[in-house]
Amino acid sequence: MDTHSNLRSSQTAPPEAKTCYFYKENDYYYKPAKVVVGSQVKSWPVLLTELSKRVPLSHGVRSVATPGGHDMISNLDGLTHDGHYVCSTNRHRVKSLNIDRVQGGRNWNFGRPPSGQRALNLLLREEAENRSLRHSNFDTYSTRTTPHRDVTDPYIGNKHPKKITVMKNGDPTERHVILLNRRTGQTFEQILSDMSEMFHFAIRKLYTMDGKRIRGCNSMFKGPDVLVCSGWEGFKKMGGLGYSQGSRAGFSRAGRPTQSRGSNDIIASRLKKRKERLTKTRGMWHVTVNTNSLKSAGTNAQVTLTIYGHRGNSGPITLGNMEGNDFDPGNKDEFNISIGNVGEIYKIRIGHDNTGDNPGWLCDEIRMKDVDTHEELVFPCHRWMARDEDDSEICREMAAVRRGEPILPVLRYEVQVITGNLWNAGTEANVYMTLYGDRGDTGVRQLYPGKRKSVFEKGNVDTFYIEAVSLGHLRRLIIGHDGTSAGQGWFLEKITVKEQGARDENLFYCGKWLDEGEDDGKIVRELKVQEEYIDDIIEKRNFEFEKWKFEKDCQIKLFSSVTEKAIRVKNGMTVDALANPDDKANVFVVVSKRAGMIRVFANVLHPNNYLAIDNSRVTLLSKPGAYTEFRVRVQDDKTVMFESVKNALQFLTFTESGKIGDTRGILDKEPIRRFHVYCKGIRDDMAQFIIEKHPEKGYVSLQSNLQRGLYIGMKPDGRIWPTVDTGVNNIWFFPEVVEYQLEQEVQDYIKDKEDTQVQQPLDSSHADGDWSIQVSSLETLENADVAIVVYGDKGNSGPIILGAPPGKSLFVAGNNDEFRANLAKVGKISKIRLELIPKSYKKLPSWKVKEVKMTDLNTKESLTFYFHRWLSREEEDLEIMREKPAKRAGEESLSLTKYKLTTITGNEQGSDTNAEVYVILYGEHGDTGRRVLIKSNKGKKFQCGQDDMFEIEAVSLGKLQKLIIGHDGTGAGEGWYLEKVIIKETEESVFQCDKWLDTSKEDRKIERTLLVKESVQIFTAEPILEEEDEQAKSVKKKEVEAVQKIQTTKEPLSVYQVEVKTGSDANANTNSNVYICIYGENGDSGKQTLSSSITSRKPVSSWCYLKLSQSDNSTNIYWYVEQYILHLIFQTDVFKLEVKDLGKIDKIVIGHDGKGADSGWYLDDVTVIKKEREDNQKYYFPCARWLDENVGDKKTEVELLPKKEEEKSRLENIPFDKRKKSYFTEEGAYKLWVKTAEDSKPANGGKVVFTLYGSKGKSEDITLFSANPTAKLFEPGNIDEFEVTVI
Repeated sequence: MDTHSNLRSSQTAPPEAKTCYFYKENDYYYKPAKVVVGSQVKSWPVLLTELSKRVPLSHGVRSVATPGGHDMISNLDGLTHDGHYVCSTNRHRVKSLNIDRVQGGRNWNFGRPPSGQRALNLLLREEAENRSLRHSNFDTYSTRTTPHRDVTDPYIGNKHPKKITVMKNGDPTERHVILLNRRTGQTFEQILSDMSEMFHFAIRKLYTMDGKRIRGCNSMFKGPDVLVCSGWEGFKKMGGLGYSQGSRAGFSRAGRPTQSRGSNDIIASRLKKRKERLTKTRGMWHVTVNTNSLKSAGTNAQVTLTIYGHRGNSGPITLGNMEGNDFDPGNKDEFNISIGNVGEIYKIRIGHDNTGDNPGWLCDEIRMKDVDTHEELVFPCHRWMARDEDDSEICREMAAVRRGEPILPVLRYEVQVITGNLWNAGTEANVYMTLYGDRGDTGVRQLYPGKRKSVFEKGNVDTFYIEAVSLGHLRRLIIGHDGTSAGQGWFLEKITVKEQGARDENLFYCGKWLDEGEDDGKIVRELKVQEEYIDDIIEKRNFEFEKWKFEKDCQIKLFSSVTEKAIRVKNGMTVDALANPDDKANVFVVVSKRAGMIRVFANVLHPNNYLAIDNSRVTLLSKPGAYTEFRVRVQDDKTVMFESVKNALQFLTFTESGKIGDTRGILDKEPIRRFHVYCKGIRDDMAQFIIEKHPEKGYVSLQSNLQRGLYIGMKPDGRIWPTVDTGVNNIWFFPEVVEYQLEQEVQDYIKDKEDTQVQQPLDSSHADGDWSIQVSSLETLENADVAIVVYGDKGNSGPIILGAPPGKSLFVAGNNDEFRANLAKVGKISKIRLELIPKSYKKLPSWKVKEVKMTDLNTKESLTFYFHRWLSREEEDLEIMREKPAKRAGEESLSLTKYKLTTITGNEQGSDTNAEVYVILYGEHGDTGRRVLIKSNKGKKFQCGQDDMFEIEAVSLGKLQKLIIGHDGTGAGEGWYLEKVIIKETEESVFQCDKWLDTSKEDRKIERTLLVKESVQIFTAEPILEEEDEQAKSVKKKEVEAVQKIQTTKEPLSVYQVEVKTGSDANANTNSNVYICIYGENGDSGKQTLSSSITSRKPVSSWCYLKLSQSDNSTNIYWYVEQYILHLIFQTDVFKLEVKDLGKIDKIVIGHDGKGADSGWYLDDVTVIKKEREDNQKYYFPCARWLDENVGDKKTEVELLPKKEEEKSRLENIPFDKRKKSYFTEEGAYKLWVKTAEDSKPANGGKVVFTLYGSKGKSEDITLFSANPTAKLFEPGNIDEFEVTVI
């Protein structure tokens, strides 16, 4: 039964009118509102709406109770004739009120009571003012006689009434019209008292629009028609109302006041012009920004402008760029911007990001002109935006000023931040906050400590001030910090916000950690006003009862509470709430759902139309997105409100006429925003059943209400069908009592990754997708939890923590532990990953796993993953993550491979970092998980200008798509400038970055997502051999032999002789592993290791030292030594390779892996000979360069093109020191001159990369360097010469 419906025993009897008296909670001076509850009040929500208009409460009337506050009234039947009730803005409790003490009519003058002496003194002061005014205008009125004024009559000379408009100080939207009449004979204090009754606060002062004080009745009569009332606070400027600031009411010669002519026509004309403006504008504006002429007034920071209108905001719009001359002192910079359809502009926010050498900025004025309507808005500023000037703010807000219309005041909000009194609750991170209200938001503001040294410490109460255009009623705030490293967490107790000087404050309670290692791991939180926070808890509880209606693919109807008809999509693709129950266009389907209470709805009849809120109106969009997402908020009366996720505090709204209403409003829970949600057919007669109860046997039967005698029956296979009662138990249903409760928050590290904690199986019930997971351990787990991630063709499971029941130890050496998890959403399993989650940082985690066996409990499919590896920071490669592919008999599986990842740190000052760097690789087959880069090929990682190479072992991802790289360093000096990342597997993928990962530079990000810039195939990767049992090895061996047999019979191998000549320098040889890949017209040879030289035991060696004894003929000794050395100086190593026939050879790629103490290598040339042919066709590849990470361009791999054979003979006759220059005379050799501008800044060791583009493509990146390490390149005015070879 609906408790909020006005049910009556007789549908034909006329409703009985009741007269009720409603009091204001905790207010003994408020006269009760007399309300007649009759036929015009159809439902309880309608009455609450009416009471909200009659009883002045800050958030409207939300609950009604008896005077004692114990009995809540929730429907019309609970009201009695001549009953007395108390109204409250709180939904769940009402304070008691003794109605016998209610005096009715508050005396707002809290000071001394009015006295005759004070009134006389006031009149004498006014008389003195008028006398001085008459003397000052003596020349004008010299011909007229002024009668003596009776000081007992304050209105002598003002014989006719005057109508004035009085507005509240700081809030021009609250105003009242007052008629001053000499017949009433009121004093000035009596008029203030009457105004206090109207505005419901004690009025102490009156001002004109320009801030001049009104001190008496005479000033009111001879002053302007618009006044401002206030309490004890000072005047708040409210210009732009269209009245002359010094104007006075005019009088005719007969003494009659001149009335404002055509005031109604002026208002109508003003509204018409406003409508025309909004119709014509396209959102194109011309913006002019004036910077002060003070020498230090300019800025080189990035300036942004945000524009707010009644339909939304433009978002930050970038003005100019940091490299130009914009915003220099005295500049008048002009920009053309597009702001979209934001509605009528009411405020702007301009500021900068505080970057650059001189970020401080003194802005004088901003002017905006609409290109279409030519409307011009002026925003005076004249304020500093600098951390070391004024109030240390780096942004300013200004309200729009239009003649004849009210403007919003600029207020200072006092923000008190209370840090918890827990151990280590404080933080040194930068804290940011955004306030949200009825009139927009403040934007992201840093709670800047200024000169204070200690803020956000344990138990501290820190006060900050945020200046912004009035937000109206505050709704929520978002607060967070940028500290992600250990010890940067923060326990926030609560925040209070109020207008500076006001008494009422808004409480935002938190009581949680903002710490990646505590609670749910969040460092940003959304807080709501305390009363809204309680509502959220109740709405979550209510949603548990109703969420079955909002499951995916469920079809529903939304019936408006005011029209009692459903929302429909009309033929013109418009929406209203006037659909009949049988209208097919009123059915919506839940097309998708997100975590929590967020859903997307599409119309069943028009499936490409999605309900949405855009520009503060309910509309339809052709594609789902942020504007089509709604937060389902279930109320206590089971009605539902749909709040836009994109536009907070905007709801689906339909008026009593069924038309679309304004999605915003003061009472956000008005009936026009509430809907009854029914599943399709739930309101049809055919879907209604009579429940026949059989308490003695404990079951019920469901009989059709439309077709009596027809029951719901169930077949043995679970299908439902209509049947009659034959006494068989197929129509008996045993009800089960289900206890609903809120889901408890998961206090765990992996909450953000949607982890699922599983325990050992307790029963034998198997749902679809249930798997048994058996884990065998070789060494006992220490200081960590184990998580498994399962990947399939439909997605991945996320980290599943393998937990144990209380009192049982897991992962002990020799144990075989069993777990159960549901993997239905994964699909067909392709790989798994084991991860260790450290419990503390004091002791390193460690565990050795043998194998993992997974069994589908329904299909009995079994998968075995052989590991025999350490997951430890102290063993093997120091990794705590291991992956294995799923292998099925007769099916191709993914391979386990090693990715070679190289990070290149920039040369900028301070580019190096000591922080812990991590990376996540993404490809066609999933991701690698978060891998910490620990083991580098260099002694000290991530140094300035250094290339660090790491190996990541993972199941092949296929073609790489992107990567995420970041670090945990948020302290000073822990930033990192990353130039690029190079990953090698079957191809070389380059991920360009060229940005800082630093909390104090650029956009302050310490994590970045990089996309593949370019990919080049280099060689076929060698898969990692995995440890398997003997049976698996036997099967593997047979498969390999079969493949080799097929290859032997189908494609015979060819023999290629590779001759590699090393240079003559004493350090030209290398200890690294050298490889070569030969490319021909029939494909490539793949990566071939050159390990067994025919001519030398030690391949790619250089020359050797000789011990010679002196002879009589020294000349002969010298000649002999010279010839011997020349024979050895160019050591030639010969290798034989057996590969498929490549046809004509196009190029080769040769290089080494950089391992060993002396990894650098000087390669002179390479000759490739195909031995099968009689002519022994030769291919000659000259090189003459270093392959060394520390020399030249630091490359260890080079691509070479063939030259003519006679070129080799010619070059052998050239001295070695001149041979390299000889190569530059060949095709692809260039000389390059670079001239640096005179006004350029010194390079200071910066690296310059050169790329050449041609008709056949582009060259690789060539680093320009000097042969002399002490030479300074790219200095101002210099011309630097380089020689480059481009293949």
